[in-house]
Amino acid sequence: MKRYIVAALAALAVLLPSCVKDETYPYASVSKVSNTDAVGPVDVTVTATVSALVPVTVKLFYTAGTASEASVDMTGSGETFTGVIPGQPVGTVVKYHVVATTSAGSMSSAEGTYTVADKPAEPQTLFINEVNCGTKQFEIYNASSKDVDIAGYSFTKDDGDPWVVPAGKGNIPAKGFIVYTAKNPDLNEGPSFGISGTKGFKLCMYSSETPSAETLVDMIDNSKDLDTFMTVEDSETIGRKTDGAAEIVLFSEGTIGSSNNNGTIK
Repeated sequence: MKRYIVAALAALAVLLPSCVKDETYPYASVSKVSNTDAVGPVDVTVTATVSALVPVTVKLFYTAGTASEASVDMTGSGETFTGVIPGQPVGTVVKYHVVATTSAGSMSSAEGTYTVADKPAEPQTLFINEVNCGTKQFEIYNASSKDVDIAGYSFTKDDGDPWVVPAGKGNIPAKGFIVYTAKNPDLNEGPSFGISGTKGFKLCMYSSETPSAETLVDMIDNSKDLDTFMTVEDSETIGRKTDGAAEIVLFSEGTIGSSNNNGTIK
């Protein structure tokens, strides 16, 4: 009897590999798409990460201004693929996307875009760095290595009427700070608008007395209708994680008038 059982098991072991078929995911994924700076009519390199368990071809599709869509092949090294968009005239808006194709079909990245500039963008040096809703104070940080005078700049809250920084009230030392107090009866010292930590706010700084998209320098948008809204208690502050950083956080112990690097993040 044992002999028959052993023989049956051996036969089953031979048959099983022929009954089980490995399924390989047949599609590719496209991620981490980026481009080099477009300053002047220079070629721009687009880089993408393409992951696939099967053979894949990758193309870069682009539209320059009003021209028809064009494409170039992208070459790969491991999962990193690159393609080159030919240089375009200054002011041209270029839109592009990456398509990875396998025998099962194609996968496309989200659309990227850039505008050909005539000179490198100047790095941002002025930031709304921290806001204390309890004391109605807000702090401006000068990240440059030179003193800056922001007299003539304007601030708005929730896109309301601007408050213009008076002459003699805008001097910020290099790597230093200036603090203004809102809800101020003296417009020579600060704006009349308030800043609420419970209702939310959008505080903007402009390089002109007349606010516009072109003169927007910086903002902290903590509007209540945003998914990122944070309630700011009177004992807390809201600001950049470190001086001039992009990430906005709550501080349980604020540092209005000095470096955020020393603040205690909630």
